[in-house]
Amino acid sequence: QTVADQMRTINELAPNAQKVWLWGNHEAHIFQYDPQRMNPDMRALIQARYEECLKPLLDGWIVKEYGHRQNWYIGQLGFRHGSDVSDAAQKQDLFDYCPYHGLLVTGHTHRPERVTQLKMGKSLAPFHYANCGTGADWEKMHYMDNSRLSQWGRGALVAEVSSPGILEGKRLYSSPKWKAEMRIHSMASGNWSDTKL
Repeated sequence: QTVADQMRTINELAPNAQKVWLWGNHEAHIFQYDPQRMNPDMRALIQARYEECLKPLLDGWIVKEYGHRQNWYIGQLGFRHGSDVSDAAQKQDLFDYCPYHGLLVTGHTHRPERVTQLKMGKSLAPFHYANCGTGADWEKMHYMDNSRLSQWGRGALVAEVSSPGILEGKRLYSSPKWKAEMRIHSMASGNWSDTKL
């Protein structure tokens, strides 16, 4: 129901925009049958609610089901759910999926991060990253321990891209052709903050 409410709002505010839903692991657990995560009765209930609440709102949306290589690009901006929470895994994602001088936006850790350029030792690498955190209702995430929840937050990225779309196999750009602003709401502080690049 929460996702349906969010989609309805997006549809009303941006009726003519291209809209993409990149599934993460939670969507996969809910909408793709996993017998270890959900019994058949619950699965049937979820499927019925999906058909009733969500499906009518998805007209015109591009839905990318969860998978390690499910990404979406707008020029030098890359969007993916993210695959792991370790620094090494996140750095590998940049090498694998971020265009040169581009920005890779993720959300798997639920921990928002400002637009940041990757450091390799004392040098800056030609990759940038940002994390939009989670849009979930924090009060209902009872299965998460408090130490993790304290790092959670919501982020909204506003970006402008002047570069063309990425061609298959062509990810090299000589310079950034985008600008972005991340607006972050921290769970710990309860405040909003802006970061720009």
